[in-house]
Amino acid sequence: VGISKFETSLIHGDLNSSNIIYSKQRLNFIDFDNCTYFPQSYEVLRFFFQYFDFQEADSSIFNYFEEFIVSYNSINKLTNVEWESALTFYLKVLVTDISMVEDKNFFQARALRAQFIADNFKRLKNCINISIMKEKN
Repeated sequence: VGISKFETSLIHGDLNSSNIIYSKQRLNFIDFDNCTYFPQSYEVLRFFFQYFDFQEADSSIFNYFEEFIVSYNSINKLTNVEWESALTFYLKVLVTDISMVEDKNFFQARALRAQFIADNFKRLKNCINISIMKEKN
């Protein structure tokens, strides 16, 4: 199932910690120049995976991933098919989009992310299924 089959909504398009400001006990989002209509699951996964050092990643990332999905689904429920499709699509984007190739550090981090996801794809899909099962119990 392709990601385009799922409901779209307005997403930030560049959600990362430098675009989130905490002030007066509120989170404020800035830099909306990449807003677009797209499935939420893609941006949520992108946000999650950009905060790990994949050269030193250990098995705890899988526990964080499961809890991340459970937490997100408690607010905005997505199916395991949506999560799995977003994971597949995100990996495809990481591997095929070379628009930032001139930024060596960005490109290297992106390549490490893609390698981690590809090497652990089955385990990440299993984390998705475990997370969905946790919600049902």
